[in-house]
Amino acid sequence: MDLRMPARLPSALAAGLAMLWLGGAYLNARPQQPSAALSSPVSPDRALVNQYCIRCHNDRTKAGGLALDTADIERVTASEEVWEKALVKLRMRAMPPPGAARPDERAYDGLVSSLEAKLDRAAKANPEICSTCRSTSTTYFRPTMRATGSTT
Repeated sequence: MDLRMPARLPSALAAGLAMLWLGGAYLNARPQQPSAALSSPVSPDRALVNQYCIRCHNDRTKAGGLALDTADIERVTASEEVWEKALVKLRMRAMPPPGAARPDERAYDGLVSSLEAKLDRAAKANPEICSTCRSTSTTYFRPTMRATGSTT
C-alpha cells in the first residue's frame, strides 16, 4: 500500500482554498441590501401621498410651498401647517391637479378622514403647540360642507 500523496493534490487543495477565500471576500464586499422584513413599513397614508403628491410637493420643487416628502404624516404636530394646507386641497379635490393621476373617492375620503383625526388628536393633546389644528374639526367644517353640498 502506497501512502504517498499524489503530486497534484497540494496544488488542487491550494486552488480550492483560494477560491473559497476570494468568494468570501466578494460576498463581504457586495453592498448589503436591506431586508424587506427589516425595513419599516409605509403607512397607507404615506403610500398615497408618495404615489400622488411627492412628484410636485417635495423638498426640491416645493410646489405650493409644500414639501410633503419630509413632512411626517404620522406625527402631524411637527408640520401641522403643511398638513393643514394639504388637507384643505384634498377636501376640495383640488390636488392632484386636473390631468394628473388622482386617487379614487374612497382613497380621498380615507386620507382626509385620517388627516382630520390625526390633526384633531394632536390639537387635543397639545393645544398650545397645535394652534391651527382645531380648524380641521369636522364639527367646524360641517355647516360649510352642508352649504356647499360637499359630502366629505
